[in-house]
Amino acid sequence: MNFITIGAVLSAMGLLLFAIFKGSSLIIFIDVASVLLVPVVCTAMLVATFGWATAGAALRDGLSSLFGSTDLSTDPDRARRVAMVANSGINFSFIAGVVGGLVGLIQMFQNLADPTAIGPAMAVALLTAFYAACQVFFVFMPMARSAEVTD
Repeated sequence: MNFITIGAVLSAMGLLLFAIFKGSSLIIFIDVASVLLVPVVCTAMLVATFGWATAGAALRDGLSSLFGSTDLSTDPDRARRVAMVANSGINFSFIAGVVGGLVGLIQMFQNLADPTAIGPAMAVALLTAFYAACQVFFVFMPMARSAEVTD
């Protein structure tokens, strides 16, 4: 088990949660539209690019390598596949975050006459970027790094 990775990820998540709870409630950081836009669109794009079998195996291998149950150094092809999927996941996450931000901004500008509709639309715009960054920092970058180290 990779205790350094687990400790670092838990510390980063803990600090993020501390910052959230310090100023507000966690519930305001949950938005269904944003959740659908970032992780679901990113996963769909990974499947469209690599197929179910390759994307699923790479995600499974990459996540299990983070926690020490899979050693990618024994199979360079698996490590290369994990690196490709993780790097594509980084790109797709950021693209999904930008698209979600644009959706939120379009909704916001469409409803400028109704001030009560601006807040929820702005939440979609900002939370999609937040979810994309969290997905990149906590999932895809560590996966890419674990595959890189084993090459």
